[in-house]
Amino acid sequence: MPTIYHHRLHAHKIPRFKPWQYVLGFVVLVTIVSGVTLLFLPAQSSVQNDASSTKTLATPAADQTVQHGTFSMQLPAGWRFTGKQKDIHTIYHFAAPPEDAATSKTGTQFIDVYENSSRLQNFAVNRMVPVRLNAQGGITAQYSEVSDECTAYTAGETRDRTAVGQLAKWQGITFLCDMLNTTRNVVGTGSTDGLNTFTLGKQRYFLTYTDNRDKPDYTTFITALNSFKSIK
Repeated sequence: MPTIYHHRLHAHKIPRFKPWQYVLGFVVLVTIVSGVTLLFLPAQSSVQNDASSTKTLATPAADQTVQHGTFSMQLPAGWRFTGKQKDIHTIYHFAAPPEDAATSKTGTQFIDVYENSSRLQNFAVNRMVPVRLNAQGGITAQYSEVSDECTAYTAGETRDRTAVGQLAKWQGITFLCDMLNTTRNVVGTGSTDGLNTFTLGKQRYFLTYTDNRDKPDYTTFITALNSFKSIK
């Protein structure tokens, strides 16, 4: 073979790489591809959780069941029995605790239970809530049925405020409206059993609720009525 041809064969021989060179090349290629990929990916936002804003609410005190005379009912914790009056009426008095014990010794909410009193025909109130017997042996009352201040819809010869009581009607039930003391807030029960009375079992009752606060709330009274039971 001529010398010049032999030289050209050696000059164009395909180079051979060692194994470590292949590994190094692969690593470099992966690094380049990864860098390009990260360059074009959108930046990930960092999410931080705010401190929990959940507040632990105090559990309200459970109602207490009070039992006196011939009846029982539920009142909020803190309410207390303040005495029994027995003259021409038998009355059980209950009172809420004072809102500020440092400045007052008496509360601003009161419930009176008249038991088997027959001389209530002259007892006038400012508002009335109807009560009805239910299948459970108690009575049912609804907050939405507490009347407006009765002088707003009661007419008659005492409309000129020269007398206290005037017959009024709310939800088809007659009661006695206090035409003079319009600034106070006394709510009485009413029923189809008669004026200022309802019959439960063998007993007759009449309940009133007085709230002397600027914004009266009748929830306690409605709860007491709906839990009211005759136990004798």
